[in-house]
Amino acid sequence: MILNLLKLYEDTIKDGDHTPVPLEPEPVQVGQVRAFSMIPEERFLVLEELDNDLFLVVPVSSYLQLLTTDPLPPLYEWRGLRLALAPIWYHIRKEIIENYSRKLFIIKDLTSAKNYIKSVQRQNLPWYTKKFLHLNAKRWANLVLVSLLKDVWEREEELYIQRVQGDTSKLLTPLALAAHSKYKRGENYFAVFEEDRLRLYLPVDYLGKRISVRIKDELIFEGTLESVILEIMGDFRGFEEDLHVVQL
Repeated sequence: MILNLLKLYEDTIKDGDHTPVPLEPEPVQVGQVRAFSMIPEERFLVLEELDNDLFLVVPVSSYLQLLTTDPLPPLYEWRGLRLALAPIWYHIRKEIIENYSRKLFIIKDLTSAKNYIKSVQRQNLPWYTKKFLHLNAKRWANLVLVSLLKDVWEREEELYIQRVQGDTSKLLTPLALAAHSKYKRGENYFAVFEEDRLRLYLPVDYLGKRISVRIKDELIFEGTLESVILEIMGDFRGFEEDLHVVQL
């Protein structure tokens, strides 16, 4: 049963189109369940609004048997479909959501959704759920990359403007200013350095393959990549230039 479902899902998205087409813009709101205009549609929950027009979103799927995590995900009903949250989340830009997805319905109480995402972030997922996420991540890869790069460019531009207004005798380029921010664009990764963790956004081609992550000569992660997003707990700020990611 599980193998048949995985094969069905894999065949469905393989024959589809992962590039969304523009739609009539609809304002995004936290709590909305929306669908990107792909073939087939990619449904997701808008869980939280972050700064700089970024939203935290969670994929929503009708493949319930592939999402039997512990604890079980919240279930939502819409037009005869039963939908469950996938145990992963992404950062997506406001304009991408509004221009390339449509609103399906809204969830007023997000408590169970937020609790679920927190509880499953670091647990060992069933093998079939990992396989589902591996396949599903390919649909999100370009949306995530565009969202994050645009966020960095805007932050760099803002820092540049602030610097110019404050002291016109020392003009710094956006690239130089970026070196002092919490972001780092490497050859094969995009990194966000936060107070308590390092979040890496990695190429889709790395999914299912072994990688190592080092800060200088210290190994901080080695293992098989199960998602395009890899979180490593710890405060690594100040070591942006010493980060290295290698496919083994």
